[in-house]
Amino acid sequence: MDFEKLLQPLEKSFIQLGYKKISVNNWVCQTQELIIVLTVNKADTAEKMFAIGMGIIFKQIGVGIELKKISFDYHSHIVQTLFGILSSMGESEEYLDKLFSYDLNDNSGMEVKNISIIMDLYKKKIMPYIKELDERASIVSNFDKKSSWKPFLEYFVPNQFNGPFMNRFFFLLTNKVL
Repeated sequence: MDFEKLLQPLEKSFIQLGYKKISVNNWVCQTQELIIVLTVNKADTAEKMFAIGMGIIFKQIGVGIELKKISFDYHSHIVQTLFGILSSMGESEEYLDKLFSYDLNDNSGMEVKNISIIMDLYKKKIMPYIKELDERASIVSNFDKKSSWKPFLEYFVPNQFNGPFMNRFFFLLTNKVL
């Protein structure tokens, strides 16, 4: 299955989870305090791996962002791949390697089965975690404190491509100068 055909069942799954497509490879979903952005890319063309990136935008510090104009790279405050999150949550990397791979010469439909498994993991592990992050974000009164960020960086990292965010928070979160 080629990468473009892989996007069709992924898109259907994202929509079933409540996401809205805003551009070719970007889908968004909102909670009370967060905007979650998903993006799908080829991770490694030699290995035929794909990546589902997940970005979190905190509404409290992302005020005024129009949903239809959201860019994963530019607007997400913290990011990680689903592979990375699921691995940190205890899923075997060998297992995840199989789930996030596709074969151009294989028409057996295995990738579609894998997408179903990935979506089950998303529902069982990621969605409860998003709910937890949403609850945590609702009680943060000041994102300018490093301690406010600690619970959000358990599975995510600061997004170095978000210019305004990084200028304001990167040093606070990493003690490194850009």
